[in-house]
Amino acid sequence: MKKQTKENAAPAVKHTPGPWTISKVDPGVSEGASYALTTVVETEERHIAFCFSDSPADAQLIAAAPEMFNTLVEICDTFLNCPEHELVQKIEENYLRARNVLAEITGEEAAHGA
Repeated sequence: MKKQTKENAAPAVKHTPGPWTISKVDPGVSEGASYALTTVVETEERHIAFCFSDSPADAQLIAAAPEMFNTLVEICDTFLNCPEHELVQKIEENYLRARNVLAEITGEEAAHGA
């Protein structure tokens, strides 16, 4: 196990914590605009992003950002702090977690075992 230092410590969270959710908005073209507001990514307290796209995948990717961040932090922490005898199990858990985040973004079926 490596010693945790300032250089390899988990980054400080500066973004709005998740979960971020997607709200559908009635599409409509604003006067003089060539795009339509289709979705809003938000928390219970605030709007995070407005998606001016005809692709729901854009909003899904944005909404998954906090979980992607948390998964990356967990993966890095595993390699830094996990005892060797637990490493294989932790790698599998992190792999399944990452696959589930990808499934959420793409709309595919979640991986089993997570």
